[in-house]
Amino acid sequence: YAEYLISKGKLAEARDQLRKVLETQKDNYMVWERMLLVSNDLQDFQGVYTDAGKALELFPSQPVLYGLKAVACLQLEKYKEALDILSEGDAYLGDNKFMKVQFNLYRAEANYKLDHVEDAFKAFDEVIKIDPENWLAMNNYAYYLSVRNENLGKAEELSSKAVRANPANPTYLDTYAWVLFMRKDYSLAKFYMESAIKNGGDQNAVIVEHYGDILYMLGNKDNAIEQWKKAKEVGDGSEFLDEKI
Repeated sequence: YAEYLISKGKLAEARDQLRKVLETQKDNYMVWERMLLVSNDLQDFQGVYTDAGKALELFPSQPVLYGLKAVACLQLEKYKEALDILSEGDAYLGDNKFMKVQFNLYRAEANYKLDHVEDAFKAFDEVIKIDPENWLAMNNYAYYLSVRNENLGKAEELSSKAVRANPANPTYLDTYAWVLFMRKDYSLAKFYMESAIKNGGDQNAVIVEHYGDILYMLGNKDNAIEQWKKAKEVGDGSEFLDEKI
């Protein structure tokens, strides 16, 4: 019945059914994993955090559980705990390439949030070494480098690869445009940012704000203000958005 409800998109009701199964089959690992993935899809990260902890007591050698708890920790801003969970789970990874990549992605994000920048970038390097086509890692790595105005040549190389492989992804297009912005190539940055906007980026406050920043640097101040105001309407821009306007 839970699977039927999932197929109909009724995730909360499906999770209730999975909990009923666990009342009589507490040692059924696949049901625990399914329930946690449903909670993750529901973005109930407190639920994932709590239930993953319970599942780990029963199945301490399952790397997926460590990964899911780490995701919940990242979303709940428990970054130090995320790193501790990942370290515990390392012992059970074996030859599981997919989970090694996921662990290092989570480790990179947690370290970056804790301002352990060198450790974050090492983790991104490890992801790309294991999986040379991990566009998410390349994009995030490039974005963090650009925000810090560091190693912009490497940032451009990583970001351009992600964009070539995903030419309609607004997030990746935004990152590439922002790297170009930081390199003061404003005209090319405008071209890629407009591609991001056309591919759905107009619903993202950060992307719209970035577009305004590029227009401002090109001397188009009226349109820049218009984009910044639009970013304010769309959602949360940067802490400097009001000041820019």
